[in-house]
Amino acid sequence: MGAQKLRLAIIGGGIGGLTLALALRQRGLEADVFEQAPELTEIGAAVALSANSTRELRRLGVLDAMRRPSQRNRQS
Repeated sequence: MGAQKLRLAIIGGGIGGLTLALALRQRGLEADVFEQAPELTEIGAAVALSANSTRELRRLGVLDAMRRPSQRNRQS
């Protein structure tokens, strides 16, 4: 009898849910992300990130990509 594959569900496709999904994937685990919104769009809200969150986003390799849009908006 084979081992059952672990199934993970993440409720919410915001910054926290998507970051968790990426962190799990990098550790070899797959997760399904469930979001109630029909599509992910910009809403114009500011996002403040703590030092701990920026360290984790850097470790995951996505911090620079997240900074580009915010820097572009400040320069316009």
